[in-house]
Amino acid sequence: MYPRMYKVRLVQPDGSTYVIRYEEPYRLIKQPIDPANMTDEERKARMNRLKPEKPKKIYELEEEDDEGYNQRSWTNLIRKH
Repeated sequence: MYPRMYKVRLVQPDGSTYVIRYEEPYRLIKQPIDPANMTDEERKARMNRLKPEKPKKIYELEEEDDEGYNQRSWTNLIRKH
């Protein structure tokens, strides 16, 4: 009995590709990159891509009447250089 095999594209870390037969129907399989073979610049760039983004602060403006507006309450939002 022969199992069903699917054509899958295999991507090497150097960018070369091959078409292989695989038992699961994937479109693309990427082989992991070995950090020991990378230069320092490539390793730093890869680590920066993998770092999670810092959450951004979202300020919501409160709708108030002109009578209750106080300019000093907004001074903490201004950056001083």
